[in-house]
Amino acid sequence: MQEKKSILIVGHAAGGRARSVVVVVFIVDGNGQLVSSSVHWTNGDSGAERTALATLRRASPLPQPPPDLLDGRGHLELMEDCLFNDNGKFQLRELASPRATIID
Repeated sequence: MQEKKSILIVGHAAGGRARSVVVVVFIVDGNGQLVSSSVHWTNGDSGAERTALATLRRASPLPQPPPDLLDGRGHLELMEDCLFNDNGKFQLRELASPRATIID
């Protein structure tokens, strides 16, 4: 049985009110290549969902993850929040402060 590694990043969420929120879950391989992606949670804005997933695909390859974070298949599963506001722009939510600690 493969032991699953967990990471806890302690921080704070970005302020302000977003028109749409999309949480994407995605898997990258050891080279940072996107293996799969999907919407984990959304407030129902299909355009924002498409934009979040398309942005993730365009960003691939991502930086190579540290080998000790890869699972038994050589993959790393991640989640990211995308916030969309009323002026047509979006941002990734700040989930951790600059001094956050990563815990194995």
